Amino acid sequence: RDQWAALLTWVARHPLPVRVLEGVNIAPQLFVSGQGDEALLALVNLSADDRVASLDGPALDGVQEAVRLDVDGCWSPCDTCRSVPVAGWSVTALRLRYR
Repeated sequence: RDQWAALLTWVARHPLPVRVLEGVNIAPQLFVSGQGDEALLALVNLSADDRVASLDGPALDGVQEAVRLDVDGCWSPCDTCRSVPVAGWSVTALRLRYR
């Protein structure tokens, strides 16, 4: 995983905005607003097992507020956006607001 991240960073000449450090079969997708003051981070768990995704990257720096989309469709505060539990065969969505 580290070799792929290094290769993609080298090819793009920029670090990956978000990458999974720990958590097998978790695919992150980051959608940033046009103004750059908000982002939606979707973590897709392609495994049947519940996982905790350990994340890193410049898109997580400077986050002022992180909220998580609950099962009932409401946003609730999230303690951290760097260690996120993701249920099996599901998508976890985080809304990030920057300073």
